[in-house]
Amino acid sequence: MSFSFTRQILGEAWRDVRTCWPSLLIYNLFFQLFSVIILLPVTTWMGQWVVRRSGATAISNTAIISFIFSPVGIVWAAFTAVTTLVLIWAAVAGMLHICWAVQQNQRLSATEALIYTVFSIPSLARLGGLHVRAHLLRLAPAIALMVVIYAVFLAGYDIYYLFTQRPPALWVAGALFALVGIGIIIVNGRLFLKWFLSLPAMLHDSLAPRDALSRSVTLIGARGRSLVLPVIIATALLIGSPLMVSIPFNAAGTLIFTNLPEKMALVLPALVMFAGLYITAAAAVGFFVVAFESAVLARLYRHLRQPGPDETTTRHAAVATETTAQRFSRGAPALLAAGLCIAVGYAASVVNTIDVDTDILITAHRGSSLRAPENSIAAIELAIEEGADICELDFIQLGDGTIVMMHDTDFRRIAGRPERAWEVSYDQVKGWDVGSWFSPEYSFMRLQTLDDVLEVARGRILLNIELKFHGHERRFIERVAETLRNADFREHCIVTSLDIDALKQFSRLAPDFRIGAILAQSIGSPMRLVADVLAINTRMATTDYVSAAHRVEKRVHVWTLNDPESMSRFIDRGVDSIMTDDPLILAEVLRERRHLSPAATLLLRARAYFLD
Repeated sequence: MSFSFTRQILGEAWRDVRTCWPSLLIYNLFFQLFSVIILLPVTTWMGQWVVRRSGATAISNTAIISFIFSPVGIVWAAFTAVTTLVLIWAAVAGMLHICWAVQQNQRLSATEALIYTVFSIPSLARLGGLHVRAHLLRLAPAIALMVVIYAVFLAGYDIYYLFTQRPPALWVAGALFALVGIGIIIVNGRLFLKWFLSLPAMLHDSLAPRDALSRSVTLIGARGRSLVLPVIIATALLIGSPLMVSIPFNAAGTLIFTNLPEKMALVLPALVMFAGLYITAAAAVGFFVVAFESAVLARLYRHLRQPGPDETTTRHAAVATETTAQRFSRGAPALLAAGLCIAVGYAASVVNTIDVDTDILITAHRGSSLRAPENSIAAIELAIEEGADICELDFIQLGDGTIVMMHDTDFRRIAGRPERAWEVSYDQVKGWDVGSWFSPEYSFMRLQTLDDVLEVARGRILLNIELKFHGHERRFIERVAETLRNADFREHCIVTSLDIDALKQFSRLAPDFRIGAILAQSIGSPMRLVADVLAINTRMATTDYVSAAHRVEKRVHVWTLNDPESMSRFIDRGVDSIMTDDPLILAEVLRERRHLSPAATLLLRARAYFLD
C-alpha cells in the first residue's frame, strides 16, 4: 500500500513539475532576487543586532555556550531558527500555490505566486515561532540532563586530556549522551512528522497557524505511515542533489584538464566555460529538486485532506497550463543560453581574481610535535630544522604567577600527575619529567618558562604565542605583555587566544603587537573582530570565508592538517598559513607546488573555488 501510494504521489508530482515548470522557474528567480535584495539583508542585520545587544561584535568558541543560555542568546537562537524556517518555507510557498493551481487545471503566474508569498510571510513567521517554541521546550529537559552528565563524569578533567587519553569516564558519558540523543531524535522527530503538513494546511486552506498545526496532526494521524516513504525519497533527493552535479563535473574536469596542454591561452577560456557550465548545471538541478519537493508536498496534502465544498471552484484565474508550458518549452534553449551566458560571465569574473601565488607560511603546531614532545625546546629546535616559519606554542600561568609553556590545565597527560596548573608553583614542578609520556629518550625534558622560550626562538623562528586560561589567573595578560615588551619581541611574534576579551585586553596593553583570534565556531561578524589573524578550523576555512577575510586585510591560518591532500586543498583555498604537527610534509608539498606551471596552479585554485 505504501509503495503504490508513493509511486502515485511521485508520478503525479513529476507531471505537475513538467506542466508548470516555466512558472516555477520564474517564481524561483523572482524569489531569489527578493531574498537577496530584501529578506537576507534584513534578517542578517536583525540577527547581528541581537548579537550586538550582548556587547560583542562576534561571539566565539566556549563563549557561545554562555551566550546561548543567556536571555539575549535564547532570543538570538529562536530568531535564527524562525528566520531559517521562514526563508525555506517562503521559497516553497509560491511553488505550492502554482502546483495547486495546475492540479485544478488553472494557471497562477509567478508574479501572483510571489505576491501570495510576500503577504504570507507574517503567517509563516508565526507558524515558525510555534514550531521552534515546541521543539525548544522538548529539547530543554534533554539539554539539562546532558549538563548533569557532563558535571558528574567530565567536569573534573582537562578537555584535551579527555579526547587524547579517553578515560573510562568519557566512554560512560558518551554512552549516556548517545541515549539522550536518541531520545531527542524520537521525541522531536515525532513532533516534526505530526506537524509536517502544517505549512500546506495554512496556505491551501487559509488556516491560522495554530489551526494548521491541528489540521496536520489530524491528517498525519489518519495516514501517517503512508507519508514516510515519499518523504524519505524526496529528502534523500534534496540532500543528494549537490552530488548529482559535483561528482560528474569532478570526473569530467579531471579528464579534460589532465589532457589539456598547460598553456594559459588554452586553459583560461576552457576553465571559464567549464565553470560556467558547472554553475548552470548546479542552478538547474537545485531548481528542479526544490520544485519537485514542492510538488510532492502539494500532492501529499491534497491526497490526505478531505475534499471541501469549493474543491472544484477556481482559486486563481482559469487558464489552462499545458499549452503555456509547451509555449515556454519552445523558448527553453534561449532561456538556457541566457543562463549560461550569465554563468560564464560570473565564472570569468571569479577566475580573474584567482591568485596563482600559493606560497604560504608553515606553522609548527606546538613545535614539531609529531617527532618530539609538544611544547618543548626539542620540538622548537626540530621545527626550525624542518623549515617551519612559525612555531605555535601554548602558555599558561601557574599558581605563583610564573608563565610556562604548557597546553593542558593539569599535569595528567604530560607528567602523570593530577595537580592542576593553578595549584602549584614553578619551584614545585620545575623538576618534573614532562617528556617521558612521549618517549623515554625525552625523560630529561622539563617545563620551560616564557622567558626561556623567547631566548631560544629569538632571530630563528617566529612565535605564535597562544594564551591558555583556567579561570584562576592573576595579572596573566599584563605579565605576558610586560615580558614581550621587555624582550623587544614585537616583530618576532603574534599573540593568539580562544578568548576574544583577553585579546582585547592584551591589545590595549600592547597595541603595537599583532594579535590573532582562534575560532572553532563563531556567531556574529568575525570579520569585524580587532585581530590581524583569524586562526580557524578546517570546517570554517571555505574559499568564501578566506576571501572575505582578505578583503578586510586579515590573514587566515587554518589548523591542524597532517596529510598532503588536505594541505593542498587548503592551499588552493587561499589560506595564508597551515598549522601542522609535521612541518616536513608541508615543506615537501610546497616544494612540489613551486614546480607547477601558472596554468596548472590556476586549475587547482579554480577547482577549490567551484567544486570543493
